Amino acid sequence: MYTDEFQKDVAKIKDNLIRSRIKKLVQRLIDNPMSGKPLKYDYTGFRSLRIPPLRIIYEFNEKEKTIILHKFEHRERAYK
Repeated sequence: MYTDEFQKDVAKIKDNLIRSRIKKLVQRLIDNPMSGKPLKYDYTGFRSLRIPPLRIIYEFNEKEKTIILHKFEHRERAYK
């Protein structure tokens, strides 16, 4: 699953290499939802994956076994 914000963030990306890397990371995430780095403070419960200098911010609901992709932004803007 993904939020409208995530969908808009990805739609802004024109670079096919980055789009390909996003697809690979999402597949890796499906295979291992806990692979991302756990976040703290305002983002407790969320995790992040890196495509330097970009970040995918997501959450994994272990009980329901669902992944929700929230943001795909440059590192400087991802945590605001």
